[in-house]
Amino acid sequence: TGLARCYFLQAQIHWQFGNHTQAEHNIKQVVAFDAPLRYRGQVLSLYGQIAKLRCEYDRAEKLVREALQVYEARKDSGNQTQSWIDLSILKTLLGDYTNALVFSRQALSLSLKIDDQNRTVDALSQMGWTYLQADSLPQAVANLKKAITLFPRNHTRNRANTYIILGEAYLKQRRLQQARKNFLHAEEIAHSGNLKIIQVESRIGQGWVALAENHAGHAQALFTSALDLAQRIHEENLAAQSLYGISVAQKQTGNREDALQTLERALAIGETLRTSLRDDSVRVSYFSARQDWFDDAILLASELQQPKRAFHY
Repeated sequence: TGLARCYFLQAQIHWQFGNHTQAEHNIKQVVAFDAPLRYRGQVLSLYGQIAKLRCEYDRAEKLVREALQVYEARKDSGNQTQSWIDLSILKTLLGDYTNALVFSRQALSLSLKIDDQNRTVDALSQMGWTYLQADSLPQAVANLKKAITLFPRNHTRNRANTYIILGEAYLKQRRLQQARKNFLHAEEIAHSGNLKIIQVESRIGQGWVALAENHAGHAQALFTSALDLAQRIHEENLAAQSLYGISVAQKQTGNREDALQTLERALAIGETLRTSLRDDSVRVSYFSARQDWFDDAILLASELQQPKRAFHY
């Protein structure tokens, strides 16, 4: 049991710092030594998070629901709340916003009942993200602003991530000044906490604000900075998003050939990621989210009088 606890603590630390492969290795060691199944719920939860990272959403949901049953049997209200939040995230990723909101409201209700402020703000933040994906922007902004006012100062990662989501909501509303302010807040927190993924996301957000203001040169500099950092931390999806932003900035300045070449680099990364996904429905969802990129490539190739390239895309 002592060894199981040691390996579980190691898994938690690796997970917190983004070393997901090592975390999974430690969890297997927890299972080997945890004869009383003391960590059964946490093991299922962490395996669910790993499945989510691999875009195996159906498997992730099954694991989180099993974890929830364990927590309910043990009357562990804190981890029950977290499981409802995790289920809400998965339903949002699958586009099932109705059930996602049901689960986040259950999480919010339970966290308020047990007076767990940390999970209350996580539930509010998650609800805001779901509303954002569903384009219910006033509700998204209201929940995200409420979450930010309640976040403890030491919750750097979640606070920074919530600022990113709020920035995206403001950007969709074309409230550009507020969007930039929130992206900058997120980058400031991320820099102090060495949260490099959120730093990349912040710069990408600032780049889209600059493009909306027709400042293509400044936007390109922000996207290039995001690309450099994304490549250094091996975040291929964020690298592809950065390249797409650079392409849009190049097109805005009239550099169509450069824009298409940059977009082709983004599409190549995206296709590698798409074909690596194990679930057919998730591959389709990934393509749907990137369909605009193909449309842009077709349009650019057509404008450059290159039909072979256009037909390819």
